Amino acid sequence: MSDDPKLKDVPELKALRMGETPFDQQIIPSTVGSDLITYVPIRITCDVLGIDGGHQIEVIRGHRNLRDGLARLPFLTHYKASSRVNVMYGISVKKLHSWLMTIPVESLKNEDARERLYKMQAELSEVLYAWAAREGVPEDIRAEEEQNLPPETQNIYDAIANARDAVNMAELALGKFDEQQVTLEDLQKRIRTLETQWQEAGAGQEHINALQKEQYRSWTKLIGAQLIKKGQGDYGYVEAELKRVFHFNTYHWISPDQFEAIRQYCIQWYQRLVPPGTPLPDSFSDASQQSLF
Repeated sequence: MSDDPKLKDVPELKALRMGETPFDQQIIPSTVGSDLITYVPIRITCDVLGIDGGHQIEVIRGHRNLRDGLARLPFLTHYKASSRVNVMYGISVKKLHSWLMTIPVESLKNEDARERLYKMQAELSEVLYAWAAREGVPEDIRAEEEQNLPPETQNIYDAIANARDAVNMAELALGKFDEQQVTLEDLQKRIRTLETQWQEAGAGQEHINALQKEQYRSWTKLIGAQLIKKGQGDYGYVEAELKRVFHFNTYHWISPDQFEAIRQYCIQWYQRLVPPGTPLPDSFSDASQQSLF
């Protein structure tokens, strides 16, 4: 794999940290740039989808909103048993899904990938509707429209509504703070209310069981120990990286759908840190673990 050629209108960034992230059931490179924003390589992302990366770079350059997330920076790539750093065009994770929304699903040759992209675009449309337009629909019309919603769509609407309430309460608290009218007791009450709402946003959703939580803790310890040996990080870094990649706030709230993806990610991470042929610890392949992905 060769470096992408320079384009005058695209900023060049240095890499602060190079790593990996899951995308469409695969692992692709990711880099934290010198602007403290995480990027993924456009060409490799397109390879996963089976579309022309060069064309998509031009599409992004021509789209004002997406262009703000375009940069050229180093990524650590792997091929068979070797690794190397390639300077490639990346799109920020902030703009990634906005870009994916612009890709016609019909352009994907692989039927499974096409269906996954279609499902993702449909879910993002529901999120945008829930945040930007749902409150503007008359309540009686909305109630009738939503009588027979699929559970996953209702969960999206409920989570967005809770998030909006939390934002409104935070803005109200900040406004009072600015006016020097809020007391410490008031803030503590608001924090408790926000915590309750945040917990309620996860209520009714299935989370991993006690055995899976113990397995997760074991993985972070195993990987953290290897990072410490190599001087590349520690247990806290492992925890922070998994939270960043898989978007959870505490491992107690990891969903069964996430669990297997996290396990595979940790296995690959661990295997890159230990000598080839090193046996995989039992906690990574415990037979009592359910297959949840």
